[in-house]
Amino acid sequence: MNVGYVLSHNCDMLRKYLSIIKSIRYLKETLSVPLALVLINNFFGLYTTLSYFLQLESQAIDKARIAEVSVNALICLTNFICLTLMSSRIPEELSEVKTIAGVLIQKHKIKTKQKDEVLFLLNRIEKSEIIHLTACGFVEFERSFILSAIGIVLTYGLLVFNLK
Repeated sequence: MNVGYVLSHNCDMLRKYLSIIKSIRYLKETLSVPLALVLINNFFGLYTTLSYFLQLESQAIDKARIAEVSVNALICLTNFICLTLMSSRIPEELSEVKTIAGVLIQKHKIKTKQKDEVLFLLNRIEKSEIIHLTACGFVEFERSFILSAIGIVLTYGLLVFNLK
C-alpha cells in the first residue's frame, strides 16, 4: 500500500480526527460533574451494602432485606465497572491513533503535493495529549481504578466496622 497516496487522499480524515479531539474535550468538560455524582452514588451504595453485611450478626436475618441490599450492591458494582471500562476506552483509542501516526511519520516518506500539511497534521496527532474522562478532576477513569476503588471501599468498611 502506498502510504503517501493514502495520506494525501485522507487529509480530510486527519482534520476530522482533530475535530473528534475537540468534541472529546467538550465531552470531558460536560460530563465531569455527572460522572462524579454517579461515582459517589455507586460508592455510597457499595459502602451501605458492606456496612449492612458487616452488621448482620447483631440483627435478625431478613431474607427480603438481604436480597434488596444484594441487588443494590450488584447494580452499583455493575455501574461502577461499566463506567470505568467505557471511560477508559477513550484514552486507549487515542493512544493507539497516536502510535499509528508516529509509525507513519517514522517509516514512510510522504511524496505528495500536500506533504507539509499532512506531516504537520500527523505531527500534531502524535504530539497531542491523551484525554482522560475525569470525575470533577479528582479521578481519572482508567482500568486500574476499578481495583483501587474496591480496595478503598473494603478497607474503610473494615476500619469503620472495627471502631465499634
